[in-house]
Amino acid sequence: MRVISRGLFNFGRHMISVMNRAEGIGLAANQVGVPLQVLAHDFGRVVPQIMVNPEILRSKGTWSYGEGCLSLKIEGTAADVVRPKIITAVATLPTSQTIIVQADEILARVLQHEIDHLNGIEYVQRLIGTDQLEVYSKIEGRGINLSCIPPMPYART
Repeated sequence: MRVISRGLFNFGRHMISVMNRAEGIGLAANQVGVPLQVLAHDFGRVVPQIMVNPEILRSKGTWSYGEGCLSLKIEGTAADVVRPKIITAVATLPTSQTIIVQADEILARVLQHEIDHLNGIEYVQRLIGTDQLEVYSKIEGRGINLSCIPPMPYART
């Protein structure tokens, strides 16, 4: 197995360990303070768990499903988020192999959530309607400046 860098491979394994200890199903490198375009997820039986420079190429349909986040541990902030239901993504593996991933439902959602993190977008920015108002109110109640997290909902397709 040719690895891009042993350090990157070991960092990916560390991310999986952190994610599992936190009982999460996905984690982005910037959530653990590392400014790399790397994500890890808990669907290793379906696609490789460590993805480098992931990018969504296409998306189709939408569906609403509950999300929370390891980065935002404020009670009552989990909410339904509308996201594309099906995605096609490209990423590089720590072995330097490029893969194309077709994902739907939960795996598609996890990949989108973590890619959003890598692009500086929090899941709460994807909220709409009453969910957005309620969650933003709870965040603001903790003294967090909402101008740091402006709404960025997906357009329905």
